[in-house]
Amino acid sequence: MPTEDTLPGAVENALERLNVLVRKFEEHPDEAIRDDVTELLRCVDVIHRAGLSRAYEVSRAYGMEDAMGRSPEVQLLFDLYEVDDNSAKGRAEAVLELVRVEMEGGGVHAEMLEAAGGCIKLRVSGGSGCAAGALQPYLESLFSENLSEFRSLEIVRPPKPAANFVPLSSVKPIRRSNLTWHPVLDVASLKNGEIRAVEIESKHILLTCGDKGVFAFRNACPGSALPLDRATVEDGVLICPWHGCRFDICGGRRLDKSGTGLGLVPSDVAEGMIRIGLPEKAGA
Repeated sequence: MPTEDTLPGAVENALERLNVLVRKFEEHPDEAIRDDVTELLRCVDVIHRAGLSRAYEVSRAYGMEDAMGRSPEVQLLFDLYEVDDNSAKGRAEAVLELVRVEMEGGGVHAEMLEAAGGCIKLRVSGGSGCAAGALQPYLESLFSENLSEFRSLEIVRPPKPAANFVPLSSVKPIRRSNLTWHPVLDVASLKNGEIRAVEIESKHILLTCGDKGVFAFRNACPGSALPLDRATVEDGVLICPWHGCRFDICGGRRLDKSGTGLGLVPSDVAEGMIRIGLPEKAGA
């Protein structure tokens, strides 16, 4: 019998069956049938996304979003269609994590305060002069390229300490955002130009390997829930099997036109294993 935080067996089975059927139609020899199925899935995606987004807005208005999110079936849909604030903050944290080492190397420390409705609020300390002035447009560009719902960024800075006062943050290490690192694949098994799909805690991740190393992305074409693990790779370019969108496998930048890039997920390589960093669950 499933627990309150696990999906019912029927739902798990349906997800697996859906994955099989999608791949079956991707490989169908009749191009017209493939096109019709792709259009069908797009229409379902648009309808579901609109309805779920509205349902979440209503649940927030009545203070019910936390109760809804405790249902694994509901949370699954919220995650797939990226409509709840917890998922939004996790996605924003993942994007920020991509440049955290670079920022901290320059003496800039950032803490994610809020991420909801495409509006992100950061507390930033350290940095000065030109570096501080360039931070806002730099981060706005980063979030715009990697977060489909991004609308605005607000940066707040802590108040200046009184004279002769030494804040603890200057003598204590700044704690990085809490991520749990999951080893998923032997790095030697992923060759240059290859992609590989993995699943961690019901999160579908796409691994890529290119000239600049290994990257991890949300396994979905931006703006949809359609998987990319059947994509083709040509000269370092990942080509979406559904829409023909083209992305750089090193970083996920959209190449065929301006638009949202692939959703980056924190990753690294340790002891020969590719690891994925996921935000710690609340209360963990």
